[in-house]
Amino acid sequence: MGEWLLSGGFPCQDISSLGKRLGLDGSRSGLWWEYARLIGEVRPRFALVENVSDLAIRGLDRVLGSLAAVGYDAVWQDIRASDVGAPHRRSRIWLVAYPAAPDGSEVPYAHDAWTRGWEWGVQSDRQVIPGREDNGSGAARDALRQWWAPEPGVGRVADGIPDRVDRLKCLGNAVVPQIAYMIAKQVKELV
Repeated sequence: MGEWLLSGGFPCQDISSLGKRLGLDGSRSGLWWEYARLIGEVRPRFALVENVSDLAIRGLDRVLGSLAAVGYDAVWQDIRASDVGAPHRRSRIWLVAYPAAPDGSEVPYAHDAWTRGWEWGVQSDRQVIPGREDNGSGAARDALRQWWAPEPGVGRVADGIPDRVDRLKCLGNAVVPQIAYMIAKQVKELV
C-alpha cells in the first residue's frame, strides 16, 4: 500500500452541461484515465476525486468501473459549496475510493462509511458551518464570514471591473477547499 491519500480532480469541460458533453471520451475530461492509472500504480489507502455534478450522468459509471478494474471500491456524494456556508451553489461530486477486499467481502471502514451515509458534515437541511448548527443567528453569520474570509465576494452582475467575468468563471471552476478539508478530516478518522 502506497500513500494514505491521493487527492485530485480532472477537467470537467467535457462533462459539464455547458460543454460539448463528450464525457470521459473528450480530450480534457478523458484525463480521468490517467488519474485512474495513477491510483492503480500508487495504491493509496484512499483516493479523493472531485468533479462537477454532471459526472453522475456523463461518466460516473465509467469512473466506478475503472476504479474497480484497478481494485478499488468507492462512495460518493454530491456536495454544494453552499452546504458548507459559501454564498453560492457550486455543486460537485466528491468520491472517496479505497482498496476493495481481495475476497470481495465488505471492507470494515467502508461499511462504517455506508452506515453513516458519508454525510461528511453536510446536514439534511443542506446548511452547515463546521461546529455551528444555527445558521440564522448572529453568531452563526459571524462564523460564516470568518469561515469564508479568504474567498472574495461573489457578485452576479458586472460592476464595471473589466475582469469580473473572468474572476467569476475561475470561482465557478475552483474546488472549495473547505469541502476537501472536511472530507479529508473524516477519512483520516477512519484510518
